[in-house]
Order: sequence, then structure tokens, then C-alpha cells
Amino acid sequence: MTKRSLLVFIGCLAAACSASSDPPPATGDGGTQGTVCVTIRDDDKIVPWTSTALPVYTCDANKSTKYPDGPNACRNTSDCTIIDSGQVREITRVCGLGCRTPEANCSNLAACGTSCVVDVTKMKIMDPGLSAACAACYTDIALCSLAYCLSECAANADAPECVKCQFESGCRIPFERCSGLDRN
Repeated sequence: MTKRSLLVFIGCLAAACSASSDPPPATGDGGTQGTVCVTIRDDDKIVPWTSTALPVYTCDANKSTKYPDGPNACRNTSDCTIIDSGQVREITRVCGLGCRTPEANCSNLAACGTSCVVDVTKMKIMDPGLSAACAACYTDIALCSLAYCLSECAANADAPECVKCQFESGCRIPFERCSGLDRN
């Protein structure tokens, strides 16, 4: 799959949304109502998260030390400056929720979210906004979060319950691999 449709704005229709800790099923085929737009690879470890603090990530222009062969989509000076503002997770959450419609399919949700994140970070933080590749990583974790952690993440992407659910549902490792951000 070229773009992993994993993040914050899965048209989260009642039948597809849950706070389940079961690993998400592999889908992402453009789906219809009720389809979960998530793909979790077999090697995406589902890890427990017991901290109440947000994970801290290293962001700079160097490749990831944990996933050096990954896309490293956010590992550039411009994206790191925007990420370091601390506003991207909230922007992504709002964009994800705003892109949800009953008619949306996985491709539309991903495109809407990515475009929204790029545009809003450009307006609120700095031009040119988050790169499309980095914004897609944030969009993917948002889709996954809305599919499996809606009640924990809808109001606050930084809530400890949200972060815990993201790790336990398998949403965080794909984000780390895509973005290239190394968790400290």
C-alpha cells in the first residue's frame, strides 16, 4: 500500500468504531460505510504504555536510528520546526474529526486529512506547512486512533488514555516508522 490509511479521521461510523484493544484488521481498499481504514503489519508490535506522560520524540534532519530504512517522512528541518511547536497533534485531531462523513471512503479520508494538516499547519504555524509525506503519517495515526480509540482520543490527542490506546491498538509503531521520529 503506497499510503497507509491509518490515521485520525476514519469516517468512524458507529459499526466500525470501538475502543477495542484487538489489533485492527487489514483493510484500506477504499472501503464503504463501516469499513475500518487501517492496516497493521505483522511486525508492528503492540506495546503496553504505562506512563502518564506523552512520549518524547527526537526530530532533526538525520535519519531515524530505529527505522533508518523507513520513509523518514518528518525528518527534515522544516517539518521538525513545525512538530516542535507542539500543535501538530491537536491540528491533526481536529482535521481528522472534520473529515469524517458517512459517505467518505478510506482514500477520501486520507486525502482530506493530509490536505487539512498541511493547510492548517501552514496557516497556524509556518509556511509551507508540514510536508505532505509527514502529514500523511499523522493522518494515518489519526485514522487508526479514531477507529480503535475514539472515546479515548476524540476530545484530546494528548490524553494519557489516548496515547495508551494508540500503543495497545498498534497505531503508534506504524507512525514512528513512517515519520522517522525516534521515541526517547
